[in-house]
Amino acid sequence: MTQARVLRNTERVLDAATDAAATDGWAWLTPHGIAQRSGLSTRAVQARAADREQLALMVWRERAEPALLGLLTEALDTAGLLDAERDDARFVRLLSGLTDPNAELRAAVELLIMGSFVDSVATEITATLGAQTVEWCRSTPRRGGRVGAAQRAFVVLVVLGLLAASRRPGAATLDISGEVASQLDALHTPANPVDLPAARPPFHRHVTEFGTDDPIHEALLAATLQQVGHVGYDAATTRRIAEAAGVSETTIFLRHPNKVSLFLEATDRQLAVTYRANADFERELEDAYGPGVAAAITTREALRPDVAAQRAVYLEQVRVSWHDDVLMSRQAAVLDAFIQQMRAERPDWTLAHTAARIHVSYAMGLGIPLLPLLHPRAWSLPFDVVTVPLTALQSDG
Repeated sequence: MTQARVLRNTERVLDAATDAAATDGWAWLTPHGIAQRSGLSTRAVQARAADREQLALMVWRERAEPALLGLLTEALDTAGLLDAERDDARFVRLLSGLTDPNAELRAAVELLIMGSFVDSVATEITATLGAQTVEWCRSTPRRGGRVGAAQRAFVVLVVLGLLAASRRPGAATLDISGEVASQLDALHTPANPVDLPAARPPFHRHVTEFGTDDPIHEALLAATLQQVGHVGYDAATTRRIAEAAGVSETTIFLRHPNKVSLFLEATDRQLAVTYRANADFERELEDAYGPGVAAAITTREALRPDVAAQRAVYLEQVRVSWHDDVLMSRQAAVLDAFIQQMRAERPDWTLAHTAARIHVSYAMGLGIPLLPLLHPRAWSLPFDVVTVPLTALQSDG
C-alpha cells in the first residue's frame, strides 16, 4: 500500500468517524460502524483506532478540537476580549451561524459531553481545550481582572450552548443576530460585580418523586436517571438499572418495552418537575434582587462542583435526544408546554417575546452545564457583570 493511499484511507476513517459522532452519536462510533461508513474493512479501521475510545480521541485531536478551538478563539477575538480589536459585524455573523454548525463542531460537543463518562476522553479534553479555556478565563490586570475573566467565560458558555441548541427543531432557520448583538453590547457595558447572596435552588436536589403512585416504578425512574448520570445512557443497561432499583430486569419489561421507553418517561417527568421548580425559584430571586442578579445567582449555582451529577444527567438527556427523533420531540413538547404555561402566568415574561430569544435563552441553559467541563472553577467568576446589563437590554427591547 502506497503512502498516499494510507493517508487517503486515514482521511476516510476520520471523515466517517466525525460524521458518526456528529450525526448518530457515541453509539455508532465503533470500528465496525466506521468501516461501514467509510467503505473500508474493520481491520483497516482498527489499524488506525482499535476501539471506540481511540476513535473518539482521533476525532477530537484531528477534527473536533481544532474546529472548536478556532471558533472560540475567533469569538473571543471579535468580541475584543483577547488581543484583537472588537469587530461587531464578525462577532454577530459568527455566533448567528451557530444555528447550523458543521459536523466537526457538532462532533466536538458530542465528545465533550461523553467526556463526563469516559476517562480517556475527559483527560484529552482537559489537557487541550480545557487548559486553554482556563487560561482564557484567568484573572489578569492586562485583560480586565475578574470582570474580563467572567466576560470571556460568558462567551465560551454562549458558544457551547448555541452549538448544543442547534439540534433543536427549527433552529437552522432562526435569525438570532439581534440577540447576539445584545449580548455583545452587554459584554462591553459591564456592571460592577457585587457580592451575590447565598441561595440553593431546586436543581441541587435529585428528583426522587415522579408522581406515579407506584413505589416500584418510582424506584425504576430514579435508578434510570441515576445510572445515566453516572455512566451515560449507552452504558446504563437495563440490568444495571434494575440492580440499582432493587428489582429484577423482568420488572422493567413488564412496564416498558425497552430502555428508550423507560428513559423517555423518566426524562418527561423529571423535566416537568425541574422546569417548574427552577422557574419558581428564579422568580423569587428576581422579585428580591432583580433579573440580572437572579440570572447570575442561578448561573453560579448551576456551575458548582457539587451539582456535577445533575448536570451530567441533563446533558445526557439532551445528547441522546439529538440521535432519537422520538425523544427530541418529547423533550421539545415538554419545553413548549412549559413556555405556554409561563406565558399564561406571566404576560410580561421576556422569554416569550420572540422565537429567537427563546432559542438563545435555551442555548445559554445548555452552555451553563457545558462550561465546567472545560473550566471546573468557572462558578467562582462574577457573571453578574454580564447578566445585569444583558437583562436590562432585553427589558428595554
